[in-house]
Amino acid sequence: MPPPSRPRGDIDVLSRAGLDLDHFLQEAVGAVGRAVPWAGVCVGTHDPASLMLSARKFGALTPNLEDDLLFGQLEYGLGEFTSFRSLVHHDIRAVSMLQLPQGAVEGSPRTQQLIRPVYGFTDEARLVMRDDTGMWGCLALFRDDGVAFAEDDLTFLASLSEAFARGVRSGILARIGAAQAQAPAARGPAVVIVNAAGEILTPRERDVTRMVLQGSDTKAIAAALHVAAYTVQDHLKSVFAKVGVRNRRDLIARVYFDQYVHRMGAAVGPAGYFL
Repeated sequence: MPPPSRPRGDIDVLSRAGLDLDHFLQEAVGAVGRAVPWAGVCVGTHDPASLMLSARKFGALTPNLEDDLLFGQLEYGLGEFTSFRSLVHHDIRAVSMLQLPQGAVEGSPRTQQLIRPVYGFTDEARLVMRDDTGMWGCLALFRDDGVAFAEDDLTFLASLSEAFARGVRSGILARIGAAQAQAPAARGPAVVIVNAAGEILTPRERDVTRMVLQGSDTKAIAAALHVAAYTVQDHLKSVFAKVGVRNRRDLIARVYFDQYVHRMGAAVGPAGYFL
């Protein structure tokens, strides 16, 4: 196995080579495997504005509609500490389930309901692809031999976070072409949330929803929008009523299933949201 510095250097070079998205991910994920062996892999791109999955590739994992729906419910509806959203909020670049404190694996719905019984893997390592502009993608590596990903593996994976983000952003631009890259960028899904009665969110409600999707709490939203905290709560109550949910987690899951699932894999613009 080559020293980690070589695959790390390869990925850095790939991220600056102007490759299209699929080519970059294929080559970069292959380079990861030369330093950190895995039995299965799943890689995806994210919309930085909402931190939601916009496309995914399963590697050796077989796509399945029922399993995909379960993944969405577990990833966006429960607020698990190792969800990619939570990792971003806690500024964690890489994590392994078996490296977490005792009881974390047993308490992980994703591990207990999906990773182990459905896919047969014993450990999962997650990498957040992130730079100073946001989260652009994710990587999940799996092992099925009972051997945990080591601390050195996680240190190596974390060191790849910015290079992967750069490669994904560059790949998106390469895919859509220079002309389209100059078009105005879409800024996220909140503008199209409509309930069954056809009630669309007001501009202020859209602002609040965007910040909820980004993980901001009431205090942060109030400060950013220059309003009182109780005003934010009033807007949230209105959003919940219009969308038909009871809390923030339900709102996040609703946006994912309504605005992202059916467009999964469609072309995205330079800001990371669908064209």
